[in-house]
Amino acid sequence: MTVRLLLQLIIIRKIIQLPGAVIRSAKFEITLKRLKAKSMNTLSTLKENLLHLLELGGPVMLVLMVLSIIGTTVIIAKLCQFYSMDLFKRSPTQKILNTVTNQTDKNMPNKIERSRHPVSAVALCILNPLKQGKSNLSHGEKQVTLVGNQKLSQIESGLWLLELIATISPLLGLFGTVLGMVDAFYMLQESGSSADPSTLSGGIWQALLTTAAGLVVAIPALVSLKCFERLKSVTSDEMENIASELLALKYNHPKQS
Repeated sequence: MTVRLLLQLIIIRKIIQLPGAVIRSAKFEITLKRLKAKSMNTLSTLKENLLHLLELGGPVMLVLMVLSIIGTTVIIAKLCQFYSMDLFKRSPTQKILNTVTNQTDKNMPNKIERSRHPVSAVALCILNPLKQGKSNLSHGEKQVTLVGNQKLSQIESGLWLLELIATISPLLGLFGTVLGMVDAFYMLQESGSSADPSTLSGGIWQALLTTAAGLVVAIPALVSLKCFERLKSVTSDEMENIASELLALKYNHPKQS
């Protein structure tokens, strides 16, 4: 009897808790539906705004949107590439020079191979022949030039697109503004003596939209381009420094290597 009573109490408790669980599940589903509805409304509003801008700006606005998408894609791709090359990390130049000078770590070439920084790739061109016991570093010097040029080419790839977008976007915006002003004054002429000044002002502000859009597209592209070029310049200087320092050390102290 006691066991049966306990079972009945457990079943009754589960039945009592069931509506609460159902209510919580229903509330969760309602919340999800509301979030989905809000996201759909946001997407539809964004789509309407884009179509409205295209209608006001005309073909020039469409071209600027395409350039904006291309520029954003290039910027994201270059950021991922630089991250994979460890360019956002501290350069290993000083660490490599200290280790080679003091000869504190004989496994330094193996550790450098695991680094993805361009400086490490240049340093390996000099350290690998020395590790293999080769005293003639002429081949290593040629490899330094080849690897350095390859790394710089990888860093520079795609930057011409950002330069093109930063240069042509304001000009396209200005071109769209000129076309809009021509249309506005043509409509003013067609209206004759019954011209409405609001028609002219409305045409002018619509025409100026393309200039603003051109600047919005050009400014991020230009800022990113200058930052990437600065990073390329710093990396190039570091590769030259590590090559010259290692070659000087090995030529001055051939017996120690």
